[in-house]
Amino acid sequence: MYCGMAEEIALDQHGITLTRTSHPTLRFMGPNGCTVEPHLRPLCTLHTCAVNSHGFKPGDPEWTKRYFDLREKIDLTFLKESE
Repeated sequence: MYCGMAEEIALDQHGITLTRTSHPTLRFMGPNGCTVEPHLRPLCTLHTCAVNSHGFKPGDPEWTKRYFDLREKIDLTFLKESE
C-alpha cells in the first residue's frame, strides 16, 4: 500500500516515474533497502511499528518527540501542496 502511495506522490507531485524492482511484494525494495528517495515517500516515514502499536516508542521519549516533530513537518508540507 505504501509503495503505491509513494509511486503516486512521486508522479503527481514531482513528475517522477519510479522504477520498480523485481522484489515479489515490495515494488521498490532493492538489496540495500528502499530505492525511493525519502522526499518521495513521506508516508512511509509516518509508519513505525512502535507508533502504530502504542502511539509512542516505549522507553524513548526523545525519539518519540523527534518522530512527532518530523510528522508535523510532513503534515504541514502536504497541507501546503494540497492548497
